[in-house]
Amino acid sequence: MKDRSRSTVPVWLASFSTPLAGTDFGGRSAGSVIFSLPVVVFFLIIQRKLVSGVSAGAVKG
Repeated sequence: MKDRSRSTVPVWLASFSTPLAGTDFGGRSAGSVIFSLPVVVFFLIIQRKLVSGVSAGAVKG
């Protein structure tokens, strides 16, 4: 991609590693947490409905 503003999250996180400067583990970790936090919050919100749906589908009758 030539336009860096349209890069995906994995490509953006990979940009924290350069051959000359090494890897910025702090920036890479912070970016990973920031982008995984909404997924965790969403799962915590729908957890009860997800478990009840799986349980209802597993019971026959």
